[in-house]
Amino acid sequence: MLRLLTFGGLSVHGAAGPLAGSAAQPRRLAVLALLARGGRRGVSRSKLLALLWPDASEDQGRRVVTQALYALRRDLGGDRAIAGTQDLRLDNDVVWCDVREFEEALDRGAVDSAAALYTGPFLDGFRLASAPEFERWADDARSALQHKLHDALERLAREAEHAGQLAHALAWWRRRAADDPLNARVALEVMRVLVASGDRSGALRHARVFEALTSAELGLPADRDVLDFAASIRRDARDVEARERVSLLPHGNAAANAIAVLPFTHLGVEADDDEQRRWRDALAEEMIGELSRDLPLRVLARTASFALGAAPGLSALRAEPGIALALEGSVRRTASTVRVTARLVHVAGGHSVWSERFERPLDDTAAQDHIALTVADRVRDTLTRDASS
Repeated sequence: MLRLLTFGGLSVHGAAGPLAGSAAQPRRLAVLALLARGGRRGVSRSKLLALLWPDASEDQGRRVVTQALYALRRDLGGDRAIAGTQDLRLDNDVVWCDVREFEEALDRGAVDSAAALYTGPFLDGFRLASAPEFERWADDARSALQHKLHDALERLAREAEHAGQLAHALAWWRRRAADDPLNARVALEVMRVLVASGDRSGALRHARVFEALTSAELGLPADRDVLDFAASIRRDARDVEARERVSLLPHGNAAANAIAVLPFTHLGVEADDDEQRRWRDALAEEMIGELSRDLPLRVLARTASFALGAAPGLSALRAEPGIALALEGSVRRTASTVRVTARLVHVAGGHSVWSERFERPLDDTAAQDHIALTVADRVRDTLTRDASS
């Protein structure tokens, strides 16, 4: 069976690949496109003449249409390929056509099959500059078929969402957006499903891409509804993060929440030694002491905290009852400075609540005290601020 492909271009394929001869000549390819779109109803000779040879006289027109049909039938394997005399149509048993299959799939409700057949705009890139009426016909057909595709994709997306299949719904909405990237309503649907899937960051990225495309292609600001929804996603994300942080604070049972100060790790090109380990351990001990003053969480003692190790991982921390926060960090020494990085981690959520880097001269004897006091203040301020927000 021959294959006439009209989505994403226009070509005829046999078992060995694209056909040559009349089946590759632009105006005769246009005849096949018209017949394909005509479907079972077919297309009259007079329509072929009006769209493809509008300047021909009546006699000349009849002659060129007859010649074109003869050449096509010959190259397509015989008279059966194009059936009829006045009203012409492609024989389904000889020439398979994607656009005909697309519309028939939609008619029988096989929407996903129809969407799979649509691989690009109808007759994309195919032009007949000498036949303006055909160009207008192709533009109209392209728009109508694209509209049918859009309806099909939205139907598939909504059906998937109704069935709770958010990943499938998102895939259909993304394809819909790819085919119509400046449509604000579709951009909102993509963002909405991303948020429902728990991917707020993805929704915000989609909003940024939409905003950039609108500016680049239209020279206009993005649709207000898209911008407002993105702003609401950011507000919700801040509220969720604040609630997570507030949940760290004890409510009636202080023993139910604790903070562990883990041993700080060594960073740097020089080898670790006993002196540097003692310095790091002393720094962690100072932090434990400072955090124990007025912190609204229980602070694990040095023995319990150090027993966890320098980098136990979230799974190990979660296995320890009562640990809500972990303070971890690293120490890097250079020839003249010591650099300490400290990070407060939400154990259950696995995210960083706060982090900061400190750098002091290597010969500063008060470096440990200063850094420990500052870290304790930062942690205390973070928890107090979140509790009151």
